[in-house]
Amino acid sequence: LVMERAEASIGPADRPARASLTLRLGLDEGPGFEALASAHQIDLDRLAGLEGSAGPRATLDALARLFPQLADPALPGVLGLDISGLTLGGAPLSDLRADLAARADGWDAREALLRAPGDTQLAVKGRLTLGREQALAGDIAIETARPAQLVAWLDGLPTPTDAVHDLIRARARVTADETRLTVEALDLDAAGGRVY
Repeated sequence: LVMERAEASIGPADRPARASLTLRLGLDEGPGFEALASAHQIDLDRLAGLEGSAGPRATLDALARLFPQLADPALPGVLGLDISGLTLGGAPLSDLRADLAARADGWDAREALLRAPGDTQLAVKGRLTLGREQALAGDIAIETARPAQLVAWLDGLPTPTDAVHDLIRARARVTADETRLTVEALDLDAAGGRVY
């Protein structure tokens, strides 16, 4: 089964997110799928039913409750994302490019790239667990020109007016869940030179 450039929408009727979808569904050699979803702009806060800037964590938690099926994909397969703009946690994000593989208890990010607040470029490769318990285990690379703005956005807070902005680059192997954060093989460079 093949669908080319179909228009798809998800979410409640009063605030759906719309995307262009190409889908190939395999039936002969066992069930599976290949899909590519692309969109110009998706407001994740609105999709989650949140207004204002509660922070990205509140939006992601609300989306996990709204779409519990994301935690356990029904079929194995590969999902590509190409989204020019997002609104998350009251802030604009851009250039989401991702190659995800569905597994029984979550997703493997073969590659995920994103531009986030604070002039931040983020790259992630690893295992994503969604649903009530969210977790990440994998490699992260981050470059941010305004780290205070990035941290404030992650915490759902305004950026401090006296924040000092210095370019930071970091790479690490990260394991994170609801209760802990483990960082290994950290390579950190700041404006003054290599830190760790």
